[in-house]
Amino acid sequence: MIVEKFPLNATCFAFVQRVEDLKMSDILDATDRLLELYNIVMKSHANALIFYDENILILRWLLYLPEIQMVTVEPQGKVWIMTIEMELTSLLFQRSWDKEVLHGALSFSVHSNEVLGFQHFLQTKNPVLAKGDGFVKDFWEQAFDCSFPNPISDNKPEKICAGTEKLENLPGDIFEMRMTGHSYNIYNAVYAVAQSLQAIQSYQSKHKAMVNGRRVNIKDFQPWQVQKEFRLMFKKSV
Repeated sequence: MIVEKFPLNATCFAFVQRVEDLKMSDILDATDRLLELYNIVMKSHANALIFYDENILILRWLLYLPEIQMVTVEPQGKVWIMTIEMELTSLLFQRSWDKEVLHGALSFSVHSNEVLGFQHFLQTKNPVLAKGDGFVKDFWEQAFDCSFPNPISDNKPEKICAGTEKLENLPGDIFEMRMTGHSYNIYNAVYAVAQSLQAIQSYQSKHKAMVNGRRVNIKDFQPWQVQKEFRLMFKKSV
């Protein structure tokens, strides 16, 4: 556990508070727990706070409480330190929330790099042409606050999605145009596996490998047999 490692480096805490997952289906109960956490944070003399979570949802809710006048303690200037695991993308309904409260926060990031063709892929994305991919249309409607016409419904949406809206026009906290570190790791892993299998298939084609009198098929390879090639390709992709 990360908390146990700090005393080993002569670091102590003013307080440690565990927060349960925030469920939107039970927002009233969640708000009570957030208010309790808010009071602990703002009454503490600690100036720097480490927020350890997988996404920024709870932190944004916590700092949003003063905006909806649900607190009796005035917000204090704190330096928020976010761990490398945290996903900084906010939910769509949070787009209008004040972002100034996060200015000055510190965040660690996973190494990433530019992937050839990735920007062009995003800039030319059109949900109308995305056949068989319902996720793109759902995301598009939420991100651009519009709706695609439904051929089996007589109801006309107030704002119709044209499909030509640009992802680069979305706020960075809603959609990140650059490849994030987590996505880059997934890209590298898929790329390395694909290149490893291609190298094995190429070797098979050139040398016509035979085992027990029959030609080796790529489907016959076990995962451990791909390991050596995989390591080599992964280093090249990074």
